[in-house]
Amino acid sequence: MYPYIKVLNLTIPSYGLCICVALLLCVAMIFKKADKNNMNFNNLVILIAVSIGCGILGGIILYIFVTYDFEMLCEQIMLGNISFLVNPGLVFYGGLLGGIAGGTIAALFLNIRIEDIESCVVPYIPLGHAVGRIGCFLAGCCHGFLYNGILAVPSIIDDKTYFPLQLIEAFFNILIMTVLLFYTKKERSRYSVLFLYLIMYSFVRFFLEFFRGDDIRGFLICLSTSQWISLVIFFFSLTVWLVQYRSRFAHR
Repeated sequence: MYPYIKVLNLTIPSYGLCICVALLLCVAMIFKKADKNNMNFNNLVILIAVSIGCGILGGIILYIFVTYDFEMLCEQIMLGNISFLVNPGLVFYGGLLGGIAGGTIAALFLNIRIEDIESCVVPYIPLGHAVGRIGCFLAGCCHGFLYNGILAVPSIIDDKTYFPLQLIEAFFNILIMTVLLFYTKKERSRYSVLFLYLIMYSFVRFFLEFFRGDDIRGFLICLSTSQWISLVIFFFSLTVWLVQYRSRFAHR
């Protein structure tokens, strides 16, 4: 694990660097695909900016509510203490849902077709997520369970070794991106690309959570917060996707 990367006299946080690389890579790929669809460049810039902004806000909000006790938060806010906003973390699901909401609202205001957004944007969400997970691995956060077998990695905090769950999730995200890129070449219903992505990722995330070794995300009835969110997203998205699938073929 390498939480910092030194370049000349600069010390760069590896996680922050990976996040920047993820954003730049995704934006470049989105613009490349959008150019083939003849999408308006200015509208796309606005949509991406709104999505990223809402995604960051959503990630911070969910991190705060997962990390801190609700009653304590209310008490601190009443006292005018907002120290919990200093150097907040990010929770992916909060960022994902916030980004989807922001992008959808922006698309409606800009009169952009949802089909075009899906084919250009959604397949590259898992690509950015994969690069971000590599950043988590380098930073030593979001680790897996205690493990000393093959592929075990040492912790930067203690002398123990852990399972590199971040890299496993990055691998699955690349697989999801591959499936989505193939799917966008086929005839499809509106929102079907998004829901297919949500089905695949929520399924993977639910099972990968069992291999996490940290308790910071909170638990309810033996399942983590992310697992409960995964279950809701999976069954909702699967239901909508199957209804769309049946409806599309019923009208042929």
